[in-house]
Amino acid sequence: MSVQALYAGVDVGSSRTKLVLLDAEKKIVGHAIRKSGTNFTGTAEKCLEESMEMAGAVIENIAHTVSTGYGRKNVRFTKGTKTEISCHAKGCFHFF
Repeated sequence: MSVQALYAGVDVGSSRTKLVLLDAEKKIVGHAIRKSGTNFTGTAEKCLEESMEMAGAVIENIAHTVSTGYGRKNVRFTKGTKTEISCHAKGCFHFF
């Protein structure tokens, strides 16, 4: 699978870390869920690796990444952070 631009969202919660990769058409091309453990940075990176492998992509394909959740500031590869409240609000606005 040859993907050009990818967009990643990662939620680093106190219990689980979730990451999803979207292509330019907003289709899910990769995802991962792991127990967060005590190394939030390492867990987020493992989720990214797993998702990238699933998508058949390389890190250079990622155009933008946003992190949220309890450990959002521990994600080295993010280009921005959002609070969970702002993410919920945006989702509600989008659907309703």
